[in-house]
Amino acid sequence: MRVARWLVVTCGVVAVAAGAQEVQVVPRASSAADLTPQFERFVTSNGLVVLLSPDPRTNAVLVDLSFAAGALHQPAGKAGLAHLTEHVFSSGPTPETDYRGLLERRGATGFNAFTTLDRLSFRVTVPPEELPLALWANADRLGSVYATVTEAGLRRHQRIVAQERVHRIDDSPYGGNAVAVMRSLFPEGHPLRSGVIGGRDEINALTVADVLGFARTHFVPANGVLVVVGNFDKVVARAWVEKAFGALPPGQADTKPFAVPGQAPDVRVSVTEELGRRPKVTLAWTLSGPMTEVSEALAFGSLLLTIYTDGFVGMDVSASYLEFTGGGVFTLEVTMPHALDKLEASGNAEVVFRYLSRAVMPKDIVAATLLAWDRELMARLHTNEGLASMLVLQECLPHEPLHDLTAAERHWALTPDRIQAITGSALRGTRVTVLSRPTRPLPRKVSP
Repeated sequence: MRVARWLVVTCGVVAVAAGAQEVQVVPRASSAADLTPQFERFVTSNGLVVLLSPDPRTNAVLVDLSFAAGALHQPAGKAGLAHLTEHVFSSGPTPETDYRGLLERRGATGFNAFTTLDRLSFRVTVPPEELPLALWANADRLGSVYATVTEAGLRRHQRIVAQERVHRIDDSPYGGNAVAVMRSLFPEGHPLRSGVIGGRDEINALTVADVLGFARTHFVPANGVLVVVGNFDKVVARAWVEKAFGALPPGQADTKPFAVPGQAPDVRVSVTEELGRRPKVTLAWTLSGPMTEVSEALAFGSLLLTIYTDGFVGMDVSASYLEFTGGGVFTLEVTMPHALDKLEASGNAEVVFRYLSRAVMPKDIVAATLLAWDRELMARLHTNEGLASMLVLQECLPHEPLHDLTAAERHWALTPDRIQAITGSALRGTRVTVLSRPTRPLPRKVSP
């Protein structure tokens, strides 16, 4: 699932209003250029969007081919189809379609594929001289794998996906909490109700026809984004891209609108927790509509809230904002230090949330959050994987200029008062509260 969207920031001394006071953030060592990804964008004749970001300082090349083909794009009643299709098409069963084996024998070190709520990506890292092979493998996948998909092969992938669900959800502490959040936020029939993986029965009900139909619809150039980052020559790489992908039929981009449903203002769910020993409360909201300012505020507010309240009276706090095509989900998770009754646990989570939506934000915490955001962005910019993810996100979730501010300026224009005004409005309704109650809770410590 996607984390808070990236943001480029400017250098210098920045004044941030905190109530009636101002806090001066010390000048940063990084410049705007240091924090701005450099890339070239072009579109092939058949509609594939290509982003090239060469860096001769690296010793490898990362190729990421993604499509608007995440869980949101699944037909009704086909939960888990996007993720299962990812597994089937990652590497075929024949010597000619065994892309993992072909690439790893030529020095590939990061063969991977993943599905999110709104994207499906195939990614590989190769030595610079093997970039043509990596591009060929991605293009060949869009045609050659179809003929190799059989009932037996599909059943094998279904077993693998079922094991993945056990590992990530069923046998993971608080996995049931995450399932309950999605099932409470999204109604029956919505493609996000079962998350990305889907339930075991839903996975096993999918057919070869389902997988092939989804792939033929979505794995087309006009619906894709190709990102190449690392050590390569931009002119030569562009020619290789055209050669590998140029002859493929364009298909059509999936641009259908996605409805983010409203819920009753207060939905409460209790989940029995078999593995975790501390109660956890999750507060979650869905959001829809124009997202530019809301996204900036919630992304920054998530980081600020985590920094500000984590460890508060022994509680573990984590806030996140996940934006996807047409909407977003804001989540606040508070894990208590020991057994609490239902009312007390929910009340403690509510107190934490008020630090974001109502309480005055200390100026030093605001300053620390600004600097933490800088460090996170810089760290992502300096890895091929992080940069590729940022470029895909920028391409697929573009934000319009706000009040004539650039992306570099918007972040620093968010005052604590403005953050609270936005979050108080955006998170007013559509709320779900999920309480995970351990079967073996840690007891309260009793004073001697």
